[in-house]
Amino acid sequence: MFHDIQSVIASKAGWFYILTVNIILGFSIYLIFSKYGKICIGGKDEKPEFTYFSWFSMLFSAGMGIGLVFYAVAEPISHYLVPPYGDGNSIESAKVAMQFTFFHWGLHAWGIYAVLALALAFFSFNRGLPLTIRSIFYPILGEKIHGYIGNVIDIIATVATLFGLTTSLGLGVKQINAGLNHLFGVPEN
Repeated sequence: MFHDIQSVIASKAGWFYILTVNIILGFSIYLIFSKYGKICIGGKDEKPEFTYFSWFSMLFSAGMGIGLVFYAVAEPISHYLVPPYGDGNSIESAKVAMQFTFFHWGLHAWGIYAVLALALAFFSFNRGLPLTIRSIFYPILGEKIHGYIGNVIDIIATVATLFGLTTSLGLGVKQINAGLNHLFGVPEN
């Protein structure tokens, strides 16, 4: 059932997803080089708690996690053998496989992370709102974020995060189980 839903969404709205992610990446780049890139999270007098290298390390680890470990090889091979379009196991499918892999794991994903993280940090540390997704909607909803609507927004965000974590943990367990099977004969199930 989920595969059928995913197939319909990918075939009918895939273009919209790619367009949206490209717009978000463009917006992230705009924020870096515009006057908004100079805004200090926490206020003008705030000093960074971590170095740029520490921040990069934490963001890379949290952003990529087990997904990169599992999919670094599996995703390009999967797209090579069964590409989204065209015949598999060809030079053209190898190019398509790498394009999709770079799209999924390159700057586009980081653009999405950056916009969400900056919005959360700005409204929490500069505006004194709670460090929850509802705070991002303050310019649109105003004080309504502290009531029923805000609760619904946070519940949806929590459920979406839970599904994302479940996927990552499932991939990690699958990989660990395959390793244990190879080393010690533990059954894969």
